[in-house]
Amino acid sequence: MPEMLYLSEYREGNRTAQVLKNTTTKQFVVYCFCCGNESESEPFELESDAEDWAENFVQKQIDLPHKEGEEQTEHRDCGCNG
Repeated sequence: MPEMLYLSEYREGNRTAQVLKNTTTKQFVVYCFCCGNESESEPFELESDAEDWAENFVQKQIDLPHKEGEEQTEHRDCGCNG
């Protein structure tokens, strides 16, 4: 199991984004939380890219990432997407 190192957190309204570093792969990932739903971004090579992505997510410039097979409209009622 990969070890994840917590780096930072962004919050705005009902959105929270946590930036973590996978200590095995040395990549960065953002865990997104909104209205009781959570999702994970694609991995980033640079911490600054993950931080920028997290900030854009909480500022509603990026929708909650959806898991494969999950429809993106599923979170529309709470304002996480759309």
